[in-house]
Amino acid sequence: MNIDGEMALTGICLVLFGFTLGMVVFFLVRHLVFPEEVYAPKRAPLSYKGDVLRSLGVLQQLQVLIGREAAERNPSLADLAGLIRAAQREFGRSASLEGTIQALVVLDMERQLASRKCKPTAPIKAPAPVQQETVIA
Repeated sequence: MNIDGEMALTGICLVLFGFTLGMVVFFLVRHLVFPEEVYAPKRAPLSYKGDVLRSLGVLQQLQVLIGREAAERNPSLADLAGLIRAAQREFGRSASLEGTIQALVVLDMERQLASRKCKPTAPIKAPAPVQQETVIA
């Protein structure tokens, strides 16, 4: 290879190295300037119109959650908002849904254990002894 070919190859390598180094510096500076925006997922606003059937199911489940007495009074969206405000007071305004669900699961399990401890259990009957068959050969 002659000197012109080597210089052209060296120039291309330096350009690629410079481009790669520039990209690395760009991402490092971007991370330092906007640390929370780089990794934060883009959140789409919640919408009840996107999946109507799912929204219907959720509203029906919330209607059941409000209870029979409130259902007889024809509950409104304000009743649902009150239910959510009560949950926010108990678990915190910025509590995640997953954390709230886990806390409610723990509360339910504790309630079930307490009710099982209070219930008297019937004594377990021993199974009848099994008689062996005699084989005549």
